[in-house]
Amino acid sequence: MSIASAPETDGPLEFYIRYVATPSSHNPLTYLLWELDTGSGLYLRAIAAGHFTIAGTVGTLDSRIRVMVAAGTGAAPFISMIRSEVCRYAAVDLSRWVLLHGASYPAELGYRQELLALSESNGLKYWGTVSRPGEVHGWAGDVGRVESFFEPHRLADLEQRLGLAAGDFSPERTVVFVCGLTGTIRAVLVGLLDRGFIPQAGAVRGALRVPSQLRDSLFYELYDPTPVIDIDDASVIEPLRARIQAVLAKR
Repeated sequence: MSIASAPETDGPLEFYIRYVATPSSHNPLTYLLWELDTGSGLYLRAIAAGHFTIAGTVGTLDSRIRVMVAAGTGAAPFISMIRSEVCRYAAVDLSRWVLLHGASYPAELGYRQELLALSESNGLKYWGTVSRPGEVHGWAGDVGRVESFFEPHRLADLEQRLGLAAGDFSPERTVVFVCGLTGTIRAVLVGLLDRGFIPQAGAVRGALRVPSQLRDSLFYELYDPTPVIDIDDASVIEPLRARIQAVLAKR
């Protein structure tokens, strides 16, 4: 899980948690939390761990558009990043920050009102998308899973929304962060290979045979040490390797 509150904020830590009746993990922390009563004790280390931050990835001086892709509660680290910017300077320009948030239903798009307000006041680019629009009334926003923003027939629309020319959604102009289900991470990674995006994850990067001098341009949380792509299956990795190598050969 990730902290949603900004590191500059004093007081209680804020987490973005959703209960899932049937755990899909061997370490179902959020499932186990529901077994606790109000007031129960829970041990936390004094220092938060992890490097899924701006400083721990591209660095604070990187000028590329930051495209954050979140599935469900995967929005938590991005909420923290955005809040951190606002905490340090209330009038900060967030026009280079993009949050794409996907959920099954509109009610599950957490922090939506806060994000819409920041779109108005600070220029944040925020779009929520729901995968089950037919089961709700009155939703007029984007539909589909969040990774569908990167499908070939939709990338042109995303470029237009970001003020980019056709074909400019590239590692030279943008950097992508993903947090959420493994399937979401995998779909974004695979979908953006043809644009030359290079994952930070060493095992996947190595299997794709990306030259060491090329900088990373796609980052995601590594909760599970198992690669999001089966790098040991030649039928899976070889076509993906061919795709990224074809793009790199043109640079």
